[in-house]
Amino acid sequence: MREGRAALVTSFGCFKYMALYSFIQFISVLILYTFQTNLSDLEFLYIDLIITTTIAVLLGYTGAYEKLVRKKPPDSLVKLSNIMSILVQVLVTAAFQLGVLFYLRDQPFYQNEDEPLLETDTWESTVIFLSSSFMYIAVAISFSKGPPFRKPIYTNVPFLIAIILLFLFSTMMLLLPQAPVEDFIGMKPLHSVSFAFRVTIFAMSTGFLIMSGLMEWLFVDSGLMKCLYRKLQRKTPSRYKVIQDQIASTDWPPTGTTSFADVSNDVSISMSSADH
Repeated sequence: MREGRAALVTSFGCFKYMALYSFIQFISVLILYTFQTNLSDLEFLYIDLIITTTIAVLLGYTGAYEKLVRKKPPDSLVKLSNIMSILVQVLVTAAFQLGVLFYLRDQPFYQNEDEPLLETDTWESTVIFLSSSFMYIAVAISFSKGPPFRKPIYTNVPFLIAIILLFLFSTMMLLLPQAPVEDFIGMKPLHSVSFAFRVTIFAMSTGFLIMSGLMEWLFVDSGLMKCLYRKLQRKTPSRYKVIQDQIASTDWPPTGTTSFADVSNDVSISMSSADH
């Protein structure tokens, strides 16, 4: 039973991660298309093959928790808490990517030049690529649930090592950029801009990691959505409760009126039986 519960939570986490991966990349491309640019082929390759594939393969290797708890795991992907978790994560992702882009446009070195259509070597594509790289890692950490159904994330050693290496490499590309790496991937020369600009982008990306974990805890783990759903749900009393309340009232049984049973269903059933 412990293994089954852990497998269920893992399946939900993998589904939500792949959904967020698609939404993050969709938002990135949509924003860049607005500026008539896009990610380079190697940037797409780094996101799809290096980050996403590695995380998707290793995310499910976390073992089941040692104790069997009374709490039940989520049993449906379309529960309000799961849907709200994904929607809020998408909105936060879009807000942070737009925030990074607006911060870029306020920099003195930024120039909105008329470049060829869908040119990939632009400042917009560079900052969106670097900030979104941290977002893929952040949502993977948020959706890698630990107790009470799975062991803590640090027990999944391959996944933990992969997360650390991906985070360090993305940090190196942002804070300590190297010209050969920038030319190979297709980024603008970040080493030529101020260190404060790069640190601010890193701080915003780290802030998304904290915000993502907070949103997942608030909408899924804290039980807030369950309490909200119970309050908003319209509670229709069952039929026997209605009859019980009628019997308990002072005007029962009804006097001065004649009641008849509804025999329409019985007549239709009898006629259909006679035809056969």
